[in-house]
Amino acid sequence: MAKIKKKASKNTGHRKKSKLGRDFARKLKDAETLAEIFELVKDAVYYTMGHKRPGLMLGLAEIQAEQKKSIGSFYPLGSNFIIINKAPLRKIMEKNRRLYQPYVFHMLLREYMHSFGIMDENLIRQNVKKISGSLFGKNHVVTALSTRFRKFFPDIIYSDPENYVKQENTGIEMVDNFDSSSTSYLR
Repeated sequence: MAKIKKKASKNTGHRKKSKLGRDFARKLKDAETLAEIFELVKDAVYYTMGHKRPGLMLGLAEIQAEQKKSIGSFYPLGSNFIIINKAPLRKIMEKNRRLYQPYVFHMLLREYMHSFGIMDENLIRQNVKKISGSLFGKNHVVTALSTRFRKFFPDIIYSDPENYVKQENTGIEMVDNFDSSSTSYLR
């Protein structure tokens, strides 16, 4: 009898995880703005790791890189900014719109993790893979990006933490209402 109860509780846990994955996948698919995707990123990190960091801002900029590669995004050390490169966003919208939300989620998740002071790229990769897999499931494109990013985006590179402060200000466009859930006192 005890074995049957254990199996039932395992199945219940699996159903909860599957439902959670479907919820995250649906919310990401329905997200229309960068701010909505970021709210999902914050929920994902809080749900899986128990961490929150309020007060971040998002800037969009044209960021050049060497050898015809594009830097996808970066977090300037010690700041409250996440910067996303506009060029890859445009290319994704032109070539394969269905990758837009997963790409933005992936990039924001990486930079959000950096904002906690995690600069070790191996640790970032491990955490992004863990969070993506546990919330979206192993077959979702978000999880695939966490393990095979170069397959999807061979011309986009991750910025080295050492290069964060070396980026030139090419005119940063600030995204309004980005971290609005953290600024309810302004409403």
